Amino acid sequence: MKNPDVRAHVLREFYDQEMRNEYHGIDSADFAKRIRVPQRQIEVALKYLVDTGLLKGTYVAGTDVPRVFGIAALGMDVVDNPSKFRDIEINQQIISVSGPVYGPITQAQQSSHVTQDWGDVTVDIDRHEGITSEERESIKRIVKDLEKLLSQDNISQSRLQEILTSLKRYNWLYPIILNIVQKILKIR
Repeated sequence: MKNPDVRAHVLREFYDQEMRNEYHGIDSADFAKRIRVPQRQIEVALKYLVDTGLLKGTYVAGTDVPRVFGIAALGMDVVDNPSKFRDIEINQQIISVSGPVYGPITQAQQSSHVTQDWGDVTVDIDRHEGITSEERESIKRIVKDLEKLLSQDNISQSRLQEILTSLKRYNWLYPIILNIVQKILKIR
């Protein structure tokens, strides 16, 4: 994942925490695993976001990673009005998702959010409200099976259809999955 994408995910996380009045920060290691990037990439994103004034934070002596206190007013503005801040090196499509979850199919199709990879799908699943932890893990297993299938040279069309059918009931996720599948199949 490119640095502007990582920055957007981090900024969006702080924005969503602020909007839910649930500030708890992020653990660099955990967040890195969640979006499937190296921990250092999260730390560099935090530095960038604090140094540009998008997040409120301070540096502690002996470390180059800032302690973050929350999102700054400028960071809120960037998320709320991304088109006004095109000069900031952040993926505008990721931060312009409205709300921490992707609603029904029509909202997902109209959204300016473009899921880039399987790591983004995992983030989407983790952020979705209204499902049990067992259901969340089940969805992740199905998505992992799909990812594995699509990485093979010879894709079984029947297996692909079977997996897609099992994901269809998750109308908040299905359009995102289809978008990735279509991109992968076009490349082949």
